[in-house]
Amino acid sequence: MYQKLQLVFNQQLNRLYLPVLLTILDTFGTASIFGSVYYVLLHLIEGQFTSGTLKTTMFILGIGYVIRLLAVGFSQYLFQIRGAMLIRDARLNISNHLKELPLGYFSKESIGTIINTCTVDMTQAERVITHLIGDMLKVTFVTGYILIVSFLVEPKLALIQLILVMLSLPLIVWIGKLGEKGGLQKKVVVSDVLARVMEYIDGIRIFRSYNQTGMAFGRLNESFKRYRDESIHLEVKLVPLNFIFFIIIDFIVPIIFIAGSYMLLAGEIQMEAMVIFIIISLGVSTLFRPFSVLYTEYKVLSVTINHIVSLYEMDTAPYTKETADFPHYEIEFDHVQFAYEKGQPVLRDMSFAMLPNTMTALIGSSGSGKSTILNVLARFWDIDDGAIRIGGQNIQEIKPDALLEQMSIMFQNVYVLNDTILQNIIIGKPNATREEVEQACRRANCHDFIMKLEHGYDTVVGEGGSTLSGGEKQRISLARAFLKDAPIILLDEATASLDPYNEMGITEAVDELVEGKTVVVIAHKLNTIQHADQILLLENGTIRERGTHEELIALNDRYASMYHEQLEAKGWRLQV
Repeated sequence: MYQKLQLVFNQQLNRLYLPVLLTILDTFGTASIFGSVYYVLLHLIEGQFTSGTLKTTMFILGIGYVIRLLAVGFSQYLFQIRGAMLIRDARLNISNHLKELPLGYFSKESIGTIINTCTVDMTQAERVITHLIGDMLKVTFVTGYILIVSFLVEPKLALIQLILVMLSLPLIVWIGKLGEKGGLQKKVVVSDVLARVMEYIDGIRIFRSYNQTGMAFGRLNESFKRYRDESIHLEVKLVPLNFIFFIIIDFIVPIIFIAGSYMLLAGEIQMEAMVIFIIISLGVSTLFRPFSVLYTEYKVLSVTINHIVSLYEMDTAPYTKETADFPHYEIEFDHVQFAYEKGQPVLRDMSFAMLPNTMTALIGSSGSGKSTILNVLARFWDIDDGAIRIGGQNIQEIKPDALLEQMSIMFQNVYVLNDTILQNIIIGKPNATREEVEQACRRANCHDFIMKLEHGYDTVVGEGGSTLSGGEKQRISLARAFLKDAPIILLDEATASLDPYNEMGITEAVDELVEGKTVVVIAHKLNTIQHADQILLLENGTIRERGTHEELIALNDRYASMYHEQLEAKGWRLQV
């Protein structure tokens, strides 16, 4: 577990060594209390209790309380402060690691699992290092200390006491295994609950529009019921075993009393040993009783640690170069093979080149591989075979973040943060000045509408840009691209869902954006790509046709047919 915690907390557990040491020191302060009791009872039984005895006892207790006060105070302070710092860094590390995972992870894992990892799992990991470690150490050391001392007082009674403690250990292990298994099942249910909550919130407009809020809430309510049932089921399984454990531990005092009484009557032990052992057995029983609960919690939380570790063990995109230093921006696909799922190829032995400062348009039916080409070019996914080169360099040798610094990507569905307009735009260039942002917005034709907002660039937009229209969000995306000014532009049907007015305005701005850049554009409206230097018509992951608009029209095949169909569709009118 230590090595796993080291991985989760980035080899920084040494920052907890001091509070752990102070926790151990606290056990000596606790031990001084039992030592004082032993000292007082011994003198009382022997009839030698004097003011000197009282002073000595008060001195020992005073020292013990001072040690405990300092040890507990500083250890708790350091656990909380350093634990909070460790968990802050761990959250950032897991976020950075998630960022580097291939998109395949996010398509296979539910949003609930991902949220659970970043929130609930990290909160539970924090509890492990800030509370559980200290509590378990304290119980273990104090109980161990008392058991050792008991052998010095009376070995026979100490052995009986030790046997009872040992009898409880298999139960603790059993309880821990059940807790670990139940914790794993509960984690799955919690992830499902979070996924259903996100589903309900994201789809609330759709559910309401079809009068299906009850059905949607039913799915959410069902997940809450499963969470409740799983929690109850886990507790019900643990209660009988915990009950047996408590009985064994609670029987330490009466069994020691009975055994000690027989030994006392037989003259095998002295009265003071008998009294002291009753006190010792009370201490062992009281201190060791919470251990089953702590161990069970430890095993439950170990599921969380194992899950985080498994995430860190997932392969990230490999690379050998930290930076991208391309001599030019020619893009080459060389016999590229790719499949999202094994045995279902999406790109089949695909080869083509995009010359620097040219536009290549990708067209074709859904599932033909258009978006996949952009995905593998940006290394959102890594190809299965072949090579993709930019400026003659294999992109799989380059760190994904460095590669993306060379690209501006405009998607059909623009993601807008619940933040100010300014903060949403400087995503394209975090160190940009206000003047640079405004210049980019003027070029994207969005400066005027921004200035009409109540607080201009400091206006906060809703979650997902709910206060902005589709055209306004696309202009925000375009401003990001202008601000970033990357040499490679990827356009994924950026104007497909816009009305003619917004489409015309954004198309004009895009024409300015792509000047002097290597551009890849996905389009359904063929009239928007007639000026492209190269058009690739994709079909089932292969290139069926390639050439300029004029060349493909002259070929009089599929592209020509699609183009003429769209021309005819322009004249279509609804007959009323």
